[in-house]
Amino acid sequence: MNAKRASLGLAPVSLDAGLSARAQSRAQNAVANGGLPTNHFATNGEVVASQWEIGKVIDAWYNETNMITTGTPGHRMWVANARATSVGFGIVGDTIVAESNVGQY
Repeated sequence: MNAKRASLGLAPVSLDAGLSARAQSRAQNAVANGGLPTNHFATNGEVVASQWEIGKVIDAWYNETNMITTGTPGHRMWVANARATSVGFGIVGDTIVAESNVGQY
């Protein structure tokens, strides 16, 4: 992720334990719901992927590969948000949820 950000002239982000805990909880919720976490489209600063490897999902979000962006700025802006300074990731099975410190991007 930081390589993508650097190529855009953006500062790197750091991994945050609190955001990772929230993302993990949201990933568990997504699996329990059979897809997306509760209120996903109302939750700012969150992106979700299913059936992607963690190493490839950043590229998928950045390139909007097979992504649904219903009423949101899109996954690319989650990766490329200049105001983001920290992120967290949660993984349950093949579901990945990522959170950033930026509530709205």
